[in-house]
Amino acid sequence: MNSFLRLSLFVLAGVTLAQQDNFPKLDYKPVNDFFQLPSGWNLGETSGVAVGPKGNIYVFNRGKHPLIEFDSKGKFLHSLCETGVFTLSHAVRIDRENNIWAVDVCGNMIFKINQEGHIVMVLGKGKRA
Repeated sequence: MNSFLRLSLFVLAGVTLAQQDNFPKLDYKPVNDFFQLPSGWNLGETSGVAVGPKGNIYVFNRGKHPLIEFDSKGKFLHSLCETGVFTLSHAVRIDRENNIWAVDVCGNMIFKINQEGHIVMVLGKGKRA
């Protein structure tokens, strides 16, 4: 490695460390076991979390129950769109009308889902295995 490259990396590392000291202190505290899942249920790798207009929390994960709704205190409400709908969950958002927009990255599709868990629109054709 030449001297210029080593010096550049050293300077960039110093800038990064200096910038980290300038972050504001956040007053967030972790809450263990916030989400109250039914007995025997687990969340898979979580790819998205969204909060709806009524304060409910939607967790999009790669487990057996990919889209789960909780109230604002973490109490389980229900599971939407059970296993088999999504190939690989990616992101979730809630619009002003409380519709759920879920992205399946591997299936190359976006789903619009109503509050009853019915798919009302699909964008994309899906990926053939």
